Amino acid sequence: MSWLKKLYDTYEHAQALDLDADQAVMPISHTLQNAHINIVLNGDGKFLRARVLQKTQIILPATEKSAGRTNSEEPHPLADKLQYVAKDYAAFGGEKENYFEGYLKQIDSWANSEFSHPSVRAVKNYVKQGRVIADLVAAGVCHLDADDKLLTTWDSGEDQPPLLKGLPKEKGAFDQGNALVCWSVEIPGQEISDTWKDPTLQQAWIDYDKSQGGTSAFCLVSGEQVSVATNHPAKLRNTGDKAKLISANDKDGYTFRGRFLDSDQAATVGFEVTQKAHNALRWLISRQAYRSGDQVVVGWAVSGKDIPQPFSDPDGWGDDDSDSVEPVLADIDHSIDLGKSFAAAFNKKLAGYRSGKKLALTDEIVVMALDSATPGRMAISYYRDFRPVEYFENLQQWHLDFAWWQRASSEKTEQGKPRWFLS
Repeated sequence: MSWLKKLYDTYEHAQALDLDADQAVMPISHTLQNAHINIVLNGDGKFLRARVLQKTQIILPATEKSAGRTNSEEPHPLADKLQYVAKDYAAFGGEKENYFEGYLKQIDSWANSEFSHPSVRAVKNYVKQGRVIADLVAAGVCHLDADDKLLTTWDSGEDQPPLLKGLPKEKGAFDQGNALVCWSVEIPGQEISDTWKDPTLQQAWIDYDKSQGGTSAFCLVSGEQVSVATNHPAKLRNTGDKAKLISANDKDGYTFRGRFLDSDQAATVGFEVTQKAHNALRWLISRQAYRSGDQVVVGWAVSGKDIPQPFSDPDGWGDDDSDSVEPVLADIDHSIDLGKSFAAAFNKKLAGYRSGKKLALTDEIVVMALDSATPGRMAISYYRDFRPVEYFENLQQWHLDFAWWQRASSEKTEQGKPRWFLS
């Protein structure tokens, strides 16, 4: 459980960093999704306009179950697919099951709680009218066929509408019900209309979600009696990543029967701990991980300070004034140099970190590698924590023992001549 504790501590440090909203660590009780449609309402829940979004990733409120849903219903509490938020989805020929009632029940409970929010009440008032698809068709966002049913195919010879371009195809067809809707609510005096950017709304959902409670048990990470998690987050490497680091199934897969009666006997982790730890790992991967297929390798300081990454180009480390570690090829006599100039520049680059100006001797550094052999399960293929002295000694040997001359890509040529570097 040490990796969970390190990531949990990293989350707490990351929250204190002065980062822009789009660079900050994600709040708990939220998940990442690609949004396709933005509907704008007024404070009374009246439809104003709608637009198609292109490659827009948003942070949306989620329950523990909805964040990890695969084929189950489990609606998100605010932003979700048309299949969930549109009562008239079936009336317009939607081929999948309409989960509107479950969605409405959940948003209604939140809107009527002590943790309500004006934007949430506006969305609830609007979806209850049951005309989401009708309004989107009138706005030119959704598209119907000759029978007034949602289109599922498109003639390749015609210009494809923007919404259809962004939807995934299943067996050559697409379902507009898969389009995820996010909401903007324009209320006089309210600074932020986009609900996925509003920190007051995010906090309102976090407070509501916490109030719903859960099974209390001993958390093996925090050592406290808390509400424990029953589902752990996915989407660590990207928004489509379904592989989980912590999961259990003793009903179908029989992953631990014979040793335990249920998964709680194997391990219990607090809901808030697992949320923060996984959010920290997702944040680290998006910022600084090395990727090779499904494998990711990431190094970080628990304090949130910058460190040189194991697989990164040494020439880009830090913002100090030390020399580049890439000596000019034309100025080097390889018969006598044999990498000496590279080693000197490399050591100078590391000196700024070793001096203690950037990292204290007691800082904790972690290197972690993740990989998955199946779509649903992920493994920690390498994990180790270091003190800075040990980390830099290993990093130095790695670069000095295994660096060799490599030719840079064509776009990095200088005056038409190939550029070479040691790495």
